[in-house]
Amino acid sequence: MRSFSLIFLILLLLLSVVSGGIMLHEEITETGTEGRAAVIHCPYTEGYETYVKYFCKGVYKHCTTLMQTNREVNQTYKGRFTLTDNKDERQIVVTISDLRMEDTGLYGCGIEKVGHDPFTVVHLTVNKVLSDSMLYEEVKETGTMGSAAVIHCPYTEGYETYIKYFCKRVYKNCTTLLQTNGEDSWRHEGRLSLTDDKEQRLIVVTIRDLRMEDTGPYGCGIERTGQDLFTLVHLTVNKAPRTSTDHTTTVTHKTQVLNLSVLIPLCALLLFAGVFLFFYHRRKKRNINSLSANYYITGRMTTGAVRDEMEYESDPPGNQVSMNPVYQSLNTSQLDSIYQGLNPTTNQSNHVF
Repeated sequence: MRSFSLIFLILLLLLSVVSGGIMLHEEITETGTEGRAAVIHCPYTEGYETYVKYFCKGVYKHCTTLMQTNREVNQTYKGRFTLTDNKDERQIVVTISDLRMEDTGLYGCGIEKVGHDPFTVVHLTVNKVLSDSMLYEEVKETGTMGSAAVIHCPYTEGYETYIKYFCKRVYKNCTTLLQTNGEDSWRHEGRLSLTDDKEQRLIVVTIRDLRMEDTGPYGCGIERTGQDLFTLVHLTVNKAPRTSTDHTTTVTHKTQVLNLSVLIPLCALLLFAGVFLFFYHRRKKRNINSLSANYYITGRMTTGAVRDEMEYESDPPGNQVSMNPVYQSLNTSQLDSIYQGLNPTTNQSNHVF
């Protein structure tokens, strides 16, 4: 029993080590312009909609919480920071307004839970204000297949009433997919939607149900006399990460393969050791019982024979019966005289014996 208890404890320890802290998404890179806004999107898997979400500066144990939601409030504000838990899209959305050069650095999106919090590392880079020749030098956006990507193209003050558009490819070779006009601030077509956020001075493009072929260069533009103001957008679509049915966090494919390659052989080895110990102890107990039985029977037989011999030798000479004279004194010729001498009317048993 002690051996089985030890094996069970070792299995529990291995499972706890293998199922250690896992990240929501490997990492996110976001770029912003000084004085403008940056919008960070941290996706999470199904099952964490009701959990507390937070945004912090730094990584893991050294991450200082800047703001967090709770189970009742899905959006919170603090200074230049806004945190929204978009439960429909399963995204933690963080907006940092009035960007400063010192905002450049590492951040993190996290979900509070028992054990290790699922965590997404965010790399934020703030660039200096560019000349009026371009809206923004370039924007990099990463999305997951099947989910949504939200692209933000900031523009400078004075272009709020201009026509905005979103196109595939770059500059003169860019094919327009959506555009607004001077009155409408929102357009929608198929999987794409375009919003002109005039308060934040942002062209916001949402692409839903991402596909691998969506990867490529795009552009946000503002129509004007002469050369249009243009922002180059690099969109990358990754394959969807694996999810588990018990709402555990997403793990990368390499980590899953490594964990299984370590756990399965160890479990098989421990199972084999448990079976070996079981049959070993069972066989050992059977051998002990067999030796005990043989010793008992042999001892009984030896002790009985010795005791019979000692009792016989200790009898007085007169009480010892010799079998050989009895057989030697029998004479078959005398049987007739014995039977002839018997008288039925007379009790002669004493004389015969």
